[in-house]
Amino acid sequence: MKRNIFFIFSAFVFLCEVLFGARPMNTDDARVVAPKSCQIESWTKFGGGHELWALPACNFLFDTEMTLGGNLTYQDSSHTGPYGAYQGAAVFAFKKIFYDLERDGFSYGLSVGNARLGRFLNHNDTFYTYALFSKAFFANQLFLHTNLGYKATKTHNLYTLGVGFEYDMNEYIWLMAEGFKEQLIPAMYQVGVRIWLKRDMVQIDCTYGNAFEQPFGKNMAFGTIGIRLLSEKLF
Repeated sequence: MKRNIFFIFSAFVFLCEVLFGARPMNTDDARVVAPKSCQIESWTKFGGGHELWALPACNFLFDTEMTLGGNLTYQDSSHTGPYGAYQGAAVFAFKKIFYDLERDGFSYGLSVGNARLGRFLNHNDTFYTYALFSKAFFANQLFLHTNLGYKATKTHNLYTLGVGFEYDMNEYIWLMAEGFKEQLIPAMYQVGVRIWLKRDMVQIDCTYGNAFEQPFGKNMAFGTIGIRLLSEKLF
């Protein structure tokens, strides 16, 4: 019965992915969705388990992006016993930036959020925040993104660091790469490609990631695929 519930939910989230929106990269950019607009980012992560994410966000007040979404993770029986295991997370976050990256050539800001984890969202309350800085180069063809963050759980206070790049090859193709480090977890890298089905409206992201210490090993390797939809102004 529990497995059936998971697969029904998985099918629902997959449908959301097909219809909507993608941010598999850990390093966030110092951009927000356009004022009076919304977006939906969703992606699937696989490797040592399966994660499904859906993060709707809107920018209605004070040029601040508000996100309310979540994820569902699943470990198969080879990792967790005869029935497998699943758990969810609910995420609520704000992101405020102070310049327009494409117009001004740089931007910085702050993101603050809360995540409730667990099989029934009843434990492992996590608070996190990170500062963002982004810089554009070569007439907005190359972008550098950096994050410095802090995460507080019931058992640990953790620091995070991310550095990422985006390269705008042409109207339809972007290349992406990042390095990301969180305390107690090996430093990771991720590379990928972004395909714009409709520029600034619909995108598909595909990435591959692994640990720097074993760049082609199997233990920590993962892949992601996601879709993102951005709306026009709603009012």
